[in-house]
Amino acid sequence: MRQLFPTILLLLIIAAVCHAADFKEISIERLPQLHDAYIPGGYQSNTYRLQNKGDKPANVTIREAVNYTNSLDYVRTRSMSLAPLTTAYLSLYSPQFQKETSLRHTPHYFLRDVSCRIEINGKRQELPNELLQFPVANGYSGNLLLGLVSPSLPLNDYKTLLGFIHENDIVRLAASPVEQWPAHVREYTGLSSIWISSEDKITPEVRQALNDFVHLGGTMITIVPPEARWPLPDVPEPNNCHVRNVGYGHIITVRPISIQNRATLQSLIQRLNAVDRSRRNFVFNEQERNRYPALESLRYFSFRRPELRDLNIPASFLETPPHTIPLFKLFLVMAVFAVIIGPLNYWYLQRKGKQLLLIFTTPVISILFCLFVFLFITFYEGWRSHGAACGFTLLDQTEHRADTFARVVVDAALRPSGGFTFSADDLVSFKGEGSIDVMDAPGQTIASSVMKPRVPLKYSVSRTEPRREQLDIAFNGNKATVTNGLGVKIASLVILSHDNILFDYDQPLQPGETITLNGTSRSDPPEPLTLPQIATTLFDETEAKVPYTATWLKKGQYLAKLDEPVFYSTGMKPDIFNVTHFIIGKF
Repeated sequence: MRQLFPTILLLLIIAAVCHAADFKEISIERLPQLHDAYIPGGYQSNTYRLQNKGDKPANVTIREAVNYTNSLDYVRTRSMSLAPLTTAYLSLYSPQFQKETSLRHTPHYFLRDVSCRIEINGKRQELPNELLQFPVANGYSGNLLLGLVSPSLPLNDYKTLLGFIHENDIVRLAASPVEQWPAHVREYTGLSSIWISSEDKITPEVRQALNDFVHLGGTMITIVPPEARWPLPDVPEPNNCHVRNVGYGHIITVRPISIQNRATLQSLIQRLNAVDRSRRNFVFNEQERNRYPALESLRYFSFRRPELRDLNIPASFLETPPHTIPLFKLFLVMAVFAVIIGPLNYWYLQRKGKQLLLIFTTPVISILFCLFVFLFITFYEGWRSHGAACGFTLLDQTEHRADTFARVVVDAALRPSGGFTFSADDLVSFKGEGSIDVMDAPGQTIASSVMKPRVPLKYSVSRTEPRREQLDIAFNGNKATVTNGLGVKIASLVILSHDNILFDYDQPLQPGETITLNGTSRSDPPEPLTLPQIATTLFDETEAKVPYTATWLKKGQYLAKLDEPVFYSTGMKPDIFNVTHFIIGKF
């Protein structure tokens, strides 16, 4: 009964903040957002509940526009067809867009204007005030580490666990119960950690979204109430804390500090208050580490950014050809322009006695020369677009799941006519000088305004999804028979068997091709490296032209290097595209 009252109160609050309007037979309601925090790298989104009470189908179009003080804008449009007497949900979402800035300047993203427009069967509707404006998070794009907390968690319990972290920097209470959280991973992008209770009721759809969040580098922390049973039947309760690696991320199951032991935390809290505000330099001594193992684990993973954002890919893997404008030739063109538009133009019109025509000939000559300069530079550098991409995929062949992260750079003389097209499952984050315009199309179609001609556009793409592609590997002593079932050509391959035998193949392996390799036993144990450390090792070997030895591979893993993008969308296909992709497979 004690837990029922807060739940009922929360539902009443949610009902109060939902904004709805009726347009004859069509009812439109905007649902509350998950939280009100600004998240660098996260998606901006709103969800509407649409209801058709009539006996005829209806087409509803919603267009939202946001403008910030620094001219960072986005527009997003979505349409949906509603059958008679049905209810549906329509989500409008846009990927994060960050302007290129120096490291010394943190850009501010403060709102200037927001607006919403709704059309029903092509007719624009007059909206009430509650639908005209909608809440949009704003703030700084700094290195904010943000944790989202289930409202069912008792405040004192998670405050004790977070006693070593400044809660205003990391904790945001969700606006709704976990069972009402969004069912797509894009709603959780940018978060560092998600805190839930083992007693929370979670629908399969929300559970899948949270699992995808972990696969893409996030940390999910499950708090077990003192009176609840340990939720991991196959894992004994070890010192009240268990950490499991999943994809690029981690799942932590932990009990809060008991009431009896909280008093002993006072000396630890005093030491915490003596260090800097962020408390990242704090080190547990041996006695504290033995007494509070959960605190040390939580502190490490709470401060830890998702690995995907820490991946420093060398610039050499994401280079496009530099723009080499012929300055001397351009100077000669401008000198000719100055002579023609000035003395020659005046002399010719004076000779004809038509000096007044200067007000017409001067702008016409200027326009023609501007067009000539544009064509001159374009033909000098060429019309072809250039691009580069580098990415990683963790391919678990036992679970049939691929977790992918890639960074892409494109540079073109003209904007792509069809914009940038991504799958609905791709999580995208742009960095450049344009603006986001999400077009009314399936998946994610971003208008070409996101890039400027001849200005490289940078963006990252990540995705987690079930996949059936795999390498078919059969071992026979020191021999291995490998069939390429990835669907693309493999440039090089390293395999470490369960018997610690290393197989190396540095020749192209075509799709469907089968080869037999001879292996060598390896005695050295693999190093437990994180993905950024693995990436550094691979990049160092690549730049040094050293054959891949992959000393960090674990037993039952392989490393495949590809020259094609796989398991993610590139947005557009440049004319010249240099791709490096690594697959770390588990078999």
